[in-house]
Amino acid sequence: MQVTIIKAVIFDLFGTLIENFNAQEYRQVLSRMASSLSLPEASFYDLWYNSFNQRALGIFKTLEESIRFISKELNKPVVKSGIEEAIRIRLDYTKKTLVPREDAIETLKQLKK
Repeated sequence: MQVTIIKAVIFDLFGTLIENFNAQEYRQVLSRMASSLSLPEASFYDLWYNSFNQRALGIFKTLEESIRFISKELNKPVVKSGIEEAIRIRLDYTKKTLVPREDAIETLKQLKK
């Protein structure tokens, strides 16, 4: 009988090691981002979600690139201070939510064995 040695385990971070973003909270974050940029909330929200793949695939290398893309699509210029505030809002929320599930560390230790 041949023994297979597992050398790696690949899985998604969200919903596995940490909880998924809370949809209502995340919508509020996007609303605050839009407000800091003086952009219409509904349009910002739609474009943010519709440009998810560009962010996930690294086409937009920074949050600023994502924001500038949305600004250009809406034909509404944004100021640097608004971009900085929107980025701060998003990063603060991300830091708050990137908390390992209670059993995540122990799970990783077991997988490592």
